Amino acid sequence: MTMSSKVNVIIDNIINFAASNFNKMETAINNIKAILKEQNMSQSDLADKCGMAAGTINRIIRGKQKLTQNTLKLIADVLNVSIDELSENVSILNNGVNGYLQFGNEITHITSYRSLLNWLKKYEPLIIGLPQMAKNIQKEERRNQQYMIDSDLCNIDLFKHETIDCTKYDCWSFRKSEDERDGIDIDLGNMCVSYPFECNGKLFSNSEALYICGLFSLNTPQHIAIQEQLLNAKSGYDAKKGIRAVITRHHKELLRKDWNSFNVEWMKWCVWQKIKKNKQFAEILCSIPRTAYIIENSTHQRNSDTSLFWGMSNVELEEKRAIIEKWVEMSNPTLSQKELDKIKMKERNKINHIGVWQGVNCMGKILKSCQLALLYKKELGINYDLLRAKHIYMFGELMRFEDELSTPKIIIFDWDMTLVDSTLAKQYGNNYREVQKHISEFSIFEGIKEVIEQLSEHHIIYVVSGNVGSTIKKVIQYFNLNIPLENVHGYRQGYPMENLARKKKVMQVALDCIIQTHSVSKSNILYIGDEADDYTACQEYGVHFVGCLWGNNELKENSEVCTIDHPNEIFDIINLDGVTQ
Repeated sequence: MTMSSKVNVIIDNIINFAASNFNKMETAINNIKAILKEQNMSQSDLADKCGMAAGTINRIIRGKQKLTQNTLKLIADVLNVSIDELSENVSILNNGVNGYLQFGNEITHITSYRSLLNWLKKYEPLIIGLPQMAKNIQKEERRNQQYMIDSDLCNIDLFKHETIDCTKYDCWSFRKSEDERDGIDIDLGNMCVSYPFECNGKLFSNSEALYICGLFSLNTPQHIAIQEQLLNAKSGYDAKKGIRAVITRHHKELLRKDWNSFNVEWMKWCVWQKIKKNKQFAEILCSIPRTAYIIENSTHQRNSDTSLFWGMSNVELEEKRAIIEKWVEMSNPTLSQKELDKIKMKERNKINHIGVWQGVNCMGKILKSCQLALLYKKELGINYDLLRAKHIYMFGELMRFEDELSTPKIIIFDWDMTLVDSTLAKQYGNNYREVQKHISEFSIFEGIKEVIEQLSEHHIIYVVSGNVGSTIKKVIQYFNLNIPLENVHGYRQGYPMENLARKKKVMQVALDCIIQTHSVSKSNILYIGDEADDYTACQEYGVHFVGCLWGNNELKENSEVCTIDHPNEIFDIINLDGVTQ
C-alpha cells in the first residue's frame, strides 16, 4: 500500500469514527431541545433545576462542551425522562477528544469532535490531493518553459507600470537572501549583507543603508549622526525598519523635503557603487540571462503602493509555490527545520514560469540597466547634474561626484561617407538585399577603426543613419568595428523617403532611446556627419554637431559648422567638460 493510500485509509477511519460519535452527541442535544420546548422550559430554568451555570447548559446545547454520562443523567432526571429517551439507546460520549494534531508547521489543539471534524475538513483535501497538485504544478512549469520568447529590453522606463506574462517571458525574481535559481545565488536585494562595498571612504554592509543616507543628507550634526547609525546597522532591515522608521515617526523635520525628486536617481547611484566595488555581486548580476527580466518579488509586502513601485506582485505564482512547500513538508516529516527550509527553498525556486507579474518594478529595472551596462562595458546612465544640484552631504562632506565628471559622452556617427565609403555599393541603388550581397565592396576610411577603438574606452558609440540598419550591422561585423549592434539606428519601413525628413525621423527615434537608456542630456551628445541634412537635424534637436570632410566636402564652406579633416581630430574636439565647437 502506498503512502497516499495509507493516509486515505487513516483519514476515512478518523472521519467515520468522529462523525459517528459526533452524530450521537447531536442526537442527544436535539432530544433535549425538543423536550425543553414540549415542557415550555428555558435553558435558564434547566440550569437552575440542575444546579448548573446557565453558561454551561448553553455551551452543551450548542455543542461547545462535551456531554458526559453524569450530566446527561442529571438532565434526564430534571426533565423527568429516561436516559434512553434522550440518547435513543446510543452510547454517550464519556471522554470526548483532547490532543494535538500537526500538519506541516501548524499545530492544532483538538478539544472536541467538532474541532476534529473542522481540522479534517481543512486539511483532508491537502493531505489527499497535495501530491497530485504538486505534480501538476511541476508539469505546468516544464510546459511553460518550452515556449519562452526573448524580451525587448532596449527601452527601460523606470516609472512605467507593467504587466509581464511569465508563461511567455523569462523572469528572474528575487525576494530573500536564500533565493537561488539554476545554481545561481540571486540575493540581489538592497537588504542583503553578503556583498559589502566601500563608498566615500566608508565600508557599507548593504546598499539599503547607503540609500537611506540620502534621505538624511543635509549638513547638520544630527544628520551626520543618523548616517553613522545607518552605516553601523547590522542589516538593511535594521536600517530601514529600525533607524529610518523610528526617525520618520518621531522626527519628520529631519527628512529631506525634496527626497522624492531625486531618490530614484540616488538609488541608481547607490546600486552602481555596490556593483563597481563588489566584483562578486557584479558577476552574479551578469550571470543572469541577458534577455531575462529581473524582478523584485514584493507579492507579500504590506505597503502595496511602495512595494509595487520598487517591485512586482504575482499572486498565482506565490500560491503555487506555497503548495510546493506544503508538499515538501508532508513528504519529509523526519527532517530538521533547517534541512526542511533548505529543501523548501530549493523546490519553490524551481517554479518560475507561472502567472503574471504586475507593478512598476523600479528596483528590478535598475538592476537590469546595471547588468546591461556591465555586459556592454558602458557607464550606467545616471543624471549626475540632478544629484549635484541637490547638494547631497555624506558624513559632513558635499558629494561632488568628481569621479563621474568624466562620464563618457555619447558620440553618434553618421554612416555613409563618415565611417564607410560605399561609392561602389551605390550602383545597387535602394535594393538593400543586393547591397548586402556585396559587403566586400564597402571600405572604411583610414584611421576610423583605430579612433573608434580608442573612443570606446571612455565614450558610448552609436551609429544613426538614414541607411537600412541591417546593412549597417552587417558591415560593422564584416570590418569588426567596435560598435555594439544594438547601438545602430537606421531606416525602417514606414519612415519618410525624402532625405531630410528621413534623417530627422531616425534622429528623433534614436535620441529618445539614447536619452532614456543613458539618462543624459542632449548637451552630452555629439553627432559627427558629412551632410548639411545632418547638421540641420542636429540643430533642430539641440545636439552638438561636427562636420567631417574626409569623405565629403559639402560642409567645407559652411562657416557655421565646426569641421575636421581627419578622424584623429575628434580627440581635439572632445574634452571632459563638454564639447568645444
